[in-house]
Amino acid sequence: MRLTCGFTHQQGDGFPVFLVLYNYMFLFCVIYIWCRIFAVEKCRIFAYYIFNVQWGCQMTIQDRIKTRVKRSKRSVFLRSDFKDIADYDQVGRGLRSLAREGLLMKIGYGLYARARVNRITGKLMPDNAAGADGVLIEAMERLDVDYKFDDLSNMNFSGQSTQIPASVKIVPTDPRFTRKITVGKQRVNEAR
Repeated sequence: MRLTCGFTHQQGDGFPVFLVLYNYMFLFCVIYIWCRIFAVEKCRIFAYYIFNVQWGCQMTIQDRIKTRVKRSKRSVFLRSDFKDIADYDQVGRGLRSLAREGLLMKIGYGLYARARVNRITGKLMPDNAAGADGVLIEAMERLDVDYKFDDLSNMNFSGQSTQIPASVKIVPTDPRFTRKITVGKQRVNEAR
């Protein structure tokens, strides 16, 4: 039993199928127009999901990864975050293609950050409110690596100095951590 246009029908009562399809198309058009008027990105993702899942269209691996990246609150992603979508190689190809599109930027081995285009320069930059420093801190926390800040930053954070450092230097406390992470001009393990 399906509810369409306020009428219910049984499976074999000769109800016209085009009305069911018309209702789905009408619903999709209403959602799409509402999203275009109010320019809501999450609404567009919802409409895309309704269109693909409800109407039986299959999402590709790249579409699934893109949807998860756009809906996530975090800005740093590991390759292992997407292991439930596909296997290792397919996820790698999907992440590389999203990096070519400009949705992600590669910041290290198996590390990606959500990116956006800078309105002034037109170049890719991390999509994080704290900028490159915030992306580096989030990457270190996602990798479960202990870190500390340089002396000038610590003095500023503790209130001993009013000078604001031009860039925050993040140093891992474990000398065995040698992975290089680069976000713009900010780097971890650049000269070891």
